[in-house]
Amino acid sequence: MRRTRGHPTNGAQVTLSGSGASWSSGASAKAWHPIPIPARERDPHNAHDNFFLDQEDYVREQGAKHGFTYTALRPQLVTGPTPGALNVIPAIGVYAAVRRELGEPFGFTGGPSFVWEAADADLVAHVMVWAAQSPQAGNEAFNITNGDVFEWRNVWPALAKTLGVETGPDTPMSMATYLADHSEVWDRIVARYGLRPLSLRQLVGHGDQHADFAFAYGAPEGPRAFVSTVKLRQAGFTKTIDTEDSFRNALQSLIDHKFLPPPAAT
Repeated sequence: MRRTRGHPTNGAQVTLSGSGASWSSGASAKAWHPIPIPARERDPHNAHDNFFLDQEDYVREQGAKHGFTYTALRPQLVTGPTPGALNVIPAIGVYAAVRRELGEPFGFTGGPSFVWEAADADLVAHVMVWAAQSPQAGNEAFNITNGDVFEWRNVWPALAKTLGVETGPDTPMSMATYLADHSEVWDRIVARYGLRPLSLRQLVGHGDQHADFAFAYGAPEGPRAFVSTVKLRQAGFTKTIDTEDSFRNALQSLIDHKFLPPPAAT
């Protein structure tokens, strides 16, 4: 039996299964400042307000009180085909569609080049199932990544191919501002292709704002955050996914389910 409940003050989502609880918060990179490279689950954290750590404290206390074990999952940048969330994938897809509609190239909107890690949403879900069934996951924390690294400009042509748009030179700008300024163009695209009747905001959620951060727009450098997943591998979870495939699969899913327009007019 599984049920989900939220922390009354910080919105933590906890999934209970049998006598265990597992939840996804943030990678070690979000919890330790400054962080070592790579960040490990065992690294001590500085004393500062952090809702990810509040989540862990809350569940740890409840586990001791009610007799269940917990597993804290700390994924890097989580991506998938989920609309209306803190997810850069729908924002990228909407941006591409608007650029194509206006006859403009699909240029990268971010700042300096940097290397990062991501975590596919389905992969995170697989880890949660594994944790619920694995005694070695009890009362432990695990970093999660896809198993590789990526750089936005290197994956941009592959995203363009999936979306059926032409790449172009870098176009440094706030994606959040750009999309907000072109919401009427998106409404036109929805009508033209018979897409699901969602407003731009309903589809993108806060993913456009997250994209500005994830792309390092306006920043002197990108996130300097790499985490070790050795502990997870040694505990028995070994699945991986190519990050480029992860991004493209998520975009294709949004196209297939009529959240985004097809790559070519039909």
